[in-house]
Amino acid sequence: MITKEMKEEILKLKSIATYSDVLFGREIAKEIGFNDITEDMLYILGCIYKYGKIQGIREERAKRKAKLIKGVI
Repeated sequence: MITKEMKEEILKLKSIATYSDVLFGREIAKEIGFNDITEDMLYILGCIYKYGKIQGIREERAKRKAKLIKGVI
């Protein structure tokens, strides 16, 4: 389920989604079988992909931080 916060963050990412993010979205759409997808939809897929990358980075940082804290305490 997509939360309100997730939606807001994805909308913020529209200014930093790169061409390669959009190309990745196109490749995924092709793999799924969507060949006639609009540019707008590709851009949305690129933003969602970027969001996922950023979330993954955040999760890894949180794990590292937790390990550091456990090691110190």
